[in-house]
Amino acid sequence: MTCDLPYIYEIEPTNHCPYKCIMCPRGLGKMKRPRGFMRMETVELLLNHFHPSQQLVRVHHFGEAILHPEIHTILNMLGTKGLTTVLSLNPATLTPELIQKILSSKVNIVCFSLDGFSDKNLRDIRGIQCGFNKCWEMIEQLIQESRNQSQFILKVIQMVRLNANLQDIDRFNRIKEIYPEPDVHLYLAENIGFGDLSLVEQTLTNGNDRIQKTASPCAAPFSEISVLWNGDVVLCCYDYDGFQVIGNIHEQSISDIWYGEMVQSIRELFKSRKTESLPLCGSCFMAPHHFLRIKSLKTKVWKEEQEILSIYTQAKKRT
Repeated sequence: MTCDLPYIYEIEPTNHCPYKCIMCPRGLGKMKRPRGFMRMETVELLLNHFHPSQQLVRVHHFGEAILHPEIHTILNMLGTKGLTTVLSLNPATLTPELIQKILSSKVNIVCFSLDGFSDKNLRDIRGIQCGFNKCWEMIEQLIQESRNQSQFILKVIQMVRLNANLQDIDRFNRIKEIYPEPDVHLYLAENIGFGDLSLVEQTLTNGNDRIQKTASPCAAPFSEISVLWNGDVVLCCYDYDGFQVIGNIHEQSISDIWYGEMVQSIRELFKSRKTESLPLCGSCFMAPHHFLRIKSLKTKVWKEEQEILSIYTQAKKRT
């Protein structure tokens, strides 16, 4: 079941973030690990450790990625490697200068988090102070200016379904009337609380029922890793505080980390469905100990990659 190298699901340029998102443990102040910015040496180390079949990488984790002063350099390095890059950001962070920096890079997909259509909702949901009109102005500027670039960029506008924005869903869907072109894609996401069912229920009534209907037991230790800004490697893209650091790429190769005793012992716990003893898995609704053995462990990365690449490729063809 284990491949020779893991899928590098996310790279964290920085874990600095000015927002207070109600559906994010980092936004709720639960992150205690040091803040910092990924060094270029760390990115260089990563370049030779991608699985040969991997085609896409997410350039974000638990922070506002575009706060990294060299975010365009990171995107260029990954793009030169031949990877399709996905950059998630909050439009409140954008400035005309940052837009130019992003558009001058090899970014392929830009995902805007837009969870409210009023100043109040943006404040209540993400702690944003600059107002809806300013956020929308930055989204529109990036959309328009990206269309003058030689490289195709898919713009994804995403809203997480929450009690606080249910009244905005119709307005969200009408964005396609403003931007019917294929280079703009809408995604209404379910709030998964980063595995925490109590957080899901706090932000969306009956949200637990919605997400548990399709939940499957996680198999992350058999397929994927995420790399934090300082080179620490974690097994889970929900690991906001380095609960399960399995190594650091400045000290070991990813291959050595992947085959190390720590990861092997974690895999045994996943196989035996005894994950309640693990610090982050213990409270995650997708941890294997919550599922009957007849439901096999599910790896998500390759399927997700193909789905995203299909949307990207089809939109590019139609443009």
